[in-house]
Amino acid sequence: MKKDFVPSTDEGKVAWATKLKEKVQLYGADLGLTPAEITAVVADCDAIINAVNLANSTKGIYDNAVQSKNLTVKSKVANTRNFAKDLKRKPDYTDAIGKEMGLVMEGAGFDASQYKPKLAAKNYPGHVKLSFTKKGAEGVNLFARIKGSGEWVKLGYFLYSPVDDSRPLAVANKPESREYMCIGVKKDHEVGYESDIVSVTFGG
Repeated sequence: MKKDFVPSTDEGKVAWATKLKEKVQLYGADLGLTPAEITAVVADCDAIINAVNLANSTKGIYDNAVQSKNLTVKSKVANTRNFAKDLKRKPDYTDAIGKEMGLVMEGAGFDASQYKPKLAAKNYPGHVKLSFTKKGAEGVNLFARIKGSGEWVKLGYFLYSPVDDSRPLAVANKPESREYMCIGVKKDHEVGYESDIVSVTFGG
């Protein structure tokens, strides 16, 4: 590989040009250089130094701008998502309006007739934690029953997951097998299919 007295890195070029600029002014006349030749070398060195420094400062500005952009977009998108959630609960909201406003993902329309939420239940001391996915519904109606009883009891309408079922045991100190299911709600009406039934043995 051919050796070069000019450093390969920008940092090295700045140090090299700075040194050359200083030394050419110190030794230039002794070496027979004319003032014009010395001035030309100094100008070239200044151009190298300024170009590298400008690029570095611009990069710093760019990096700061990117960081600021990322933070701003993250914050404001979160605000807009919350706005969209609130707007979609308005009684006069429609998916058609939401699409016009860019608040409905294209190609992912909500099909109420085929809708089916997912439900999961996990047993904890003193309560059962129920987690559900709405997948386009505004909320779910959540139901429970003692396994084998056949009678569902509505725990309520819920917008957010998870939900804790903290009801006490029907018979103190006697564990019971509880079953849960939910169904999606859109504009105050139940839609689609019931979720699969999930069950846990709750010991209180």
